[in-house]
Amino acid sequence: MFDFMPVLCDLDDWVKEAMFKNALSFYVLLMQSHLNIDEDPHSDKIFVFPNTYVDLDVHKMAYYFVSYNGDKYTANKAGDYQVVGQTCSELMREIRNRLNPMLKELLKFDEDLAAMILLIIIHTNDFQKDNEEWQKPIIELKEVFRELDLHFRVTKRSPHTWGNLMLFLSNLHALGGEYLRFVRLVDLYLGNNMYVKIEREKKVALCRVE
Repeated sequence: MFDFMPVLCDLDDWVKEAMFKNALSFYVLLMQSHLNIDEDPHSDKIFVFPNTYVDLDVHKMAYYFVSYNGDKYTANKAGDYQVVGQTCSELMREIRNRLNPMLKELLKFDEDLAAMILLIIIHTNDFQKDNEEWQKPIIELKEVFRELDLHFRVTKRSPHTWGNLMLFLSNLHALGGEYLRFVRLVDLYLGNNMYVKIEREKKVALCRVE
């Protein structure tokens, strides 16, 4: 993704890789919410990919992870899959209840999603203040953000837009810890977790789910 984004596309590979990993948990939560933004909030059906949905029933969720992992639902592993299924079901409900309504209100135009992604990248990477190589793209991204703010003002967007963006970011931050707990649980019980592989691999492009 960073290879096609202004400012970020010109960075050294190690900087892009590090910034991408820092932003990944927030980005995954954002995209998960975006994928289900128009779904019935009372439905137990949640899309995990554009053409793939799961049922939030804990037992059905457990069977989903069996098929995802290419495994057999054996008695000695049943408890592990139930734990993962329960945790995933709770997380998906939290995303649906806390993020989806806010995101639906926020995303009125294409630039709104771009603004949220930009905000996530800045928020998760704005540190190492004494590292010029690291801070230079962050400063440039903040300039882009200011231009976006000007665009919002010129187009007479609601003055509440930025406040709502920040509130949504706060909710992402709150759920980020829950998401990381879930992926650690999947890796512990089942292995073969893409998020953990991305964390461990030096180059994201080399990561594959077996």
